[in-house]
Amino acid sequence: AELWQSGIVASGVDIARGAADLATSLHKPPHGRASCNGEGRPCLQAASATSLPFRDGAFDAIASSDVLEHVDPSDVRAATAEFARVARNFLVLKIANRPEGSTLSGSRAGVGKFQGRTFKDALHQQGYADRLPTQLHTTVKGNEFWHEEFRRVGFALNRTIPDASWACCAYVLHRIEPYRPSRE
Repeated sequence: AELWQSGIVASGVDIARGAADLATSLHKPPHGRASCNGEGRPCLQAASATSLPFRDGAFDAIASSDVLEHVDPSDVRAATAEFARVARNFLVLKIANRPEGSTLSGSRAGVGKFQGRTFKDALHQQGYADRLPTQLHTTVKGNEFWHEEFRRVGFALNRTIPDASWACCAYVLHRIEPYRPSRE
């Protein structure tokens, strides 16, 4: 919504359909647009980082905050390749490099039918309590790991963005070569 208010045409994704739907209900696209990407798709939609619903080179830049540390290690290469596929010039990334255990047992839902109850209680009622993860950050890696993963798909460090020491890593990467998908 902040980008829209600044006159920037922007699209967004979240892996959770409910989160994308909630964002859409809270933040209406500018000028009554139903689509922000020129492809007739909603401005905010559910999608995985490993399969973004945008054409090659769809955006001048993409931003990702606190996403890649949640990607399963076996999916990191697919996610970095997808980011590189849809971004023409820049990636603005914030990636945690520390473990984070599940806080679902103490956190309370702020909206919806489970408002005021803990997420653990809500999941238990739905029959999913035994599926609570013990670790929310499945790919805990340092700067060099991420820089190398993005170097592999044609991006290099442009600059580091100052961030709180506990939050870790934020940086801007720029395209250094055209991305060509591997034939593996």
